[in-house]
Amino acid sequence: MIEISSSCCNSGERGKNDPLYERIPPYDLTLAFIGNPSVGKSVFFSRLTGVGVEVSNYPGTTVSLKQGTVKVKDRTVEVVDLPGIYSLGVANEDEKVTKRFLIENSPDVIVNVLDASRLERNLYLTLQLLELDIPMVIALNQVDLAAELGILVDTDKLSELLGLPVVPTVATWGVGLDDVVLAALEEARKVQKHHRVRYSQWIRQALSGLDHAFPNVSQSVKIAALLNDAEFVELCCMPPEANAILSSARRLRQNIEIDYGISVPDTVARDLYGESGFIVDTVVSSFEPKKRFRDKVDKVLTSPHFGIAVLISALLFTFLMVFRVGGFLETWIVNDLFEPHIIQPVEEMTLDMSPVVRNLIVYSLRGVEAGFAIAIPYIAVFYAILSIFEDSGYLTRAAFLLDNVTHKLGLHGRAVIPLVLGFGCNVPAIMAVHALGTRREKRIASILISLIPCSARTVIILGLVAVSYTHLTLPTIYSV
Repeated sequence: MIEISSSCCNSGERGKNDPLYERIPPYDLTLAFIGNPSVGKSVFFSRLTGVGVEVSNYPGTTVSLKQGTVKVKDRTVEVVDLPGIYSLGVANEDEKVTKRFLIENSPDVIVNVLDASRLERNLYLTLQLLELDIPMVIALNQVDLAAELGILVDTDKLSELLGLPVVPTVATWGVGLDDVVLAALEEARKVQKHHRVRYSQWIRQALSGLDHAFPNVSQSVKIAALLNDAEFVELCCMPPEANAILSSARRLRQNIEIDYGISVPDTVARDLYGESGFIVDTVVSSFEPKKRFRDKVDKVLTSPHFGIAVLISALLFTFLMVFRVGGFLETWIVNDLFEPHIIQPVEEMTLDMSPVVRNLIVYSLRGVEAGFAIAIPYIAVFYAILSIFEDSGYLTRAAFLLDNVTHKLGLHGRAVIPLVLGFGCNVPAIMAVHALGTRREKRIASILISLIPCSARTVIILGLVAVSYTHLTLPTIYSV
């Protein structure tokens, strides 16, 4: 638990004597952080609560709910980090978990974290959240990155269009975090008058029909019914009413599709993206940024020709370093550490013992020596290199390059990350599978990982094969 103060998040502007504290509700509250993957939700959560949530630069890090507590003056605020999602649909488990939490737990305030550099894509989810009529605050994150890309967002205009407080933030540096929390707590007391999506005439016609039949049902439920999202409707309404709404929406949807020849889900999605585009055109201005060295490197790493060559070179470099450096460490552990300092002294100390006891002690130590010498050097080197690739962001670029290949296996490019982990150890690789979106992807990736030789098995395979075969045949036999 931490206490919000002017120094907590380095905002440097608001403290406990700020008048805003007097407008905070005098009861405990729940804040739910929600947004697209990789917009900085987990960074917000970690900085606010001090709870260790893994922060990564590839999509899907938060695969379960994380909860922490923040102390604001004399009030306790529960903070929940929800999975990263792109919409309130039914495409994957993360979306289902998020919807279920929002309906069943009804947080006092939603903090919708947006990526300022990808505002149009992020606003699709924002517009869906607005229809839930839950108090909400926008945390416009990564404004520094957006500025580097030549993107400027008029936060005042965005706030006016959405009818919500918009706070510019840089979560990695703690900028604006205090302001987000305090604005969220103040928003909890307000009567909500949010922006409404301007749906096309066919959707408005269907909503009007549902309004007449079910005047006390929120628009979010009616839209979900038109999209045939039965789970959402059943979460919000009792079974008899839910069935009636779904039945009426089904008839209206069929009438629209027959009379006008259009798909209701496609029309709703088009309306949401159209509204997002209108908002972005209104609040975003751009200028020509300076070309950065990082952009030039990205262009090379993600190009179809040079990128694949770099990827192959990186994999070859990884295996070369694993076995060269690992072999050096193995020799050092055996010849310079265990033998002179442990094995030989123990052998001398046990000369007068029974041969059975002496062999038991010595060979037990040699087993420990083998474990240290064979497994640890190679695995340690592999994970050291893997951490460099991950922290530098190269793994996400590799996922982008291999997206077409993994699609043929029924996966997405991000599945490359747990598959690569499998070459080090299958256990963390299987755990990383939880970051994938659907159960089907998780099953396929888990099966593939079980077929990948880990670094310890690779050492044994190559060691045994090298005895009987030439070096040219090693890659072929290893691949089989």
